[in-house]
Amino acid sequence: MENNIVLEEELGKVSKKKPQADLFRKQVSELNFKLTSETERADKIAFENAKLMEKLEAISIEKDRIAVEREQLKENLEELKCSQVGASSPEFSQLTEGEPDSGMLENIPPSVKARLIRLEKENKQLKKYKTASAGNSSSDNIVLQTMVDDMKDREEELGNKNREANKKVMELEARLEEVQASANI
Repeated sequence: MENNIVLEEELGKVSKKKPQADLFRKQVSELNFKLTSETERADKIAFENAKLMEKLEAISIEKDRIAVEREQLKENLEELKCSQVGASSPEFSQLTEGEPDSGMLENIPPSVKARLIRLEKENKQLKKYKTASAGNSSSDNIVLQTMVDDMKDREEELGNKNREANKKVMELEARLEEVQASANI
């Protein structure tokens, strides 16, 4: 009998604490849910941060490339100014006639294109100047022709490199769009 009384008293104590235990279970469940959602949010933020850092690095590289190209353009501009001053001299005033073939130059970066155009004009001027002075030997003409041929080969090589770089850029842009599309799904 005493055993029953003790058991009943313990049952009363347990039944008084049962609502409190249920409340604690509910709070633990809510806190686990919050922890899971915050962990997912932190993972998402870390991923976005990594993507933004990659973009920042790409933009930084592009900025550096543009700065280098800008400097090259400045140098080319100075060279063009100097060549215009030289072309305005009486010896070369009749020699600056047409533009070089621009069909071959359309895929070349502007800095390289400007340099090639300038070199082609100089080559034409030198050829005309050499042919105008009739007393020169044929070895000079051979040297000049070799230089012209070398420049044409270099121009073709640069055009091919540019096409390959453009293809790679287009492939990378396509991959980026695929990744972005799959990330948005």
